[in-house]
Amino acid sequence: MYCYNCGTELPDNAAFCQKCGRPQNPHADPAQGRWETCEIVARWETGLITDSYHFEAEAIGPHGPYVAARSRPWKEIAHTPRWKVLDNTNQRAGGIVKELISDLIKDGWESTGERGSNWENYRFRRQVRK
Repeated sequence: MYCYNCGTELPDNAAFCQKCGRPQNPHADPAQGRWETCEIVARWETGLITDSYHFEAEAIGPHGPYVAARSRPWKEIAHTPRWKVLDNTNQRAGGIVKELISDLIKDGWESTGERGSNWENYRFRRQVRK
């Protein structure tokens, strides 16, 4: 099935669109169930000696995309392969993602229970704030 609002392909039983947050029942009251969504993604900046890493919660709200939250940064030696820094066995990366998740929950976000293709791609939603 496809989102009634933005056309994103969705699972057949989706109640809300992961991209725009709109309810998928065409007869639903649009004032109810207005959600914004976000997904945690990894970001890095390459330097000469060290690479700097952080995670961001990329959100889509009623006014378009924005960064809902950003983790604290950490640095690794530049010649360390990115997959060794950003995989789910890296304790520093895992701890930083857990901190970011905690910050999102404190800010009213709730887990959708869905995940993206990478280990850190947790997805969240919250009702649109007026």
